[in-house]
Amino acid sequence: MHGEINIRLDAANRCLYALRTLFKSKLLSRKTKEHLYISYIRPVLTYACATWATTKGDDEKLQHKWEIRTNAQLYQLYKREDVVQFTRGTRIEWAGHVWRADGNVLKGALTYMIREKRPRGRPRKRWKDSVKELLEEIGGDWEQAYNRERWKELVLAAKSLNGL
Repeated sequence: MHGEINIRLDAANRCLYALRTLFKSKLLSRKTKEHLYISYIRPVLTYACATWATTKGDDEKLQHKWEIRTNAQLYQLYKREDVVQFTRGTRIEWAGHVWRADGNVLKGALTYMIREKRPRGRPRKRWKDSVKELLEEIGGDWEQAYNRERWKELVLAAKSLNGL
């Protein structure tokens, strides 16, 4: 998983570097620059983020500084959720889709129990575990996925979680 996040970060940095003249331009308004970020850079950075099982280290990588201003300053300036909050919300949204899809292969893979002896060492963090931790943090459980209105509230709660 760490490799995928590094690939996404590199791709987003290349995209940011390609658009740097636009971001440095005094002719473009902040609103236009915000739209450029939302339309071009964030999708490159968060591609397939719904399937990521991120660790604290991964979240910190996503929070690192890219330019002169920190990400925290930019999010405060533009009043948008940061990348980690966005990925958490997207992960919870995708989990709801998977859980509601009765008879689907994805739900079967999610609920399947492997009956093998696991290798030595710390278990790898699975996507299911990261969603479960996030649901516990926001006070939800899997069964609430069938209630779409409640699930939307959980998605908003996940996006509003602050900190790592």
